[in-house]
Amino acid sequence: NVLRISRLEKNELDLKKERLDLHEIIEEAMAHVELIVEDKEGYIQTHFGALRSSILANHAHFTNVIVNILDNAVKYSPEKPKIDIYTENVKNYIVMKVRDQGSGMSKPVQKKIFEKF
Repeated sequence: NVLRISRLEKNELDLKKERLDLHEIIEEAMAHVELIVEDKEGYIQTHFGALRSSILANHAHFTNVIVNILDNAVKYSPEKPKIDIYTENVKNYIVMKVRDQGSGMSKPVQKKIFEKF
């Protein structure tokens, strides 16, 4: 993974991107975690406000990103996981927001989130 990330940062990794529907990718990612959520008696709901949901991305990698976000939301929920996923269009962009009941990251950790290692 470290080698792959290094190659990606140097633009040496050829990721095939295609036109995808973000809402479909979110629903696909939800399928990976919904049994765990149900087992813990929680919920995962979508609130798709974006009218334009087309994105340019690599299907496998982008799905994996969303699955990881949802998996962390489940994993770090102190009680029953309550997960809401929102989309909206802001100018020419699409914004996805995930709200959960987890403790979140401390301010010092947030400042380091984009630092290598």
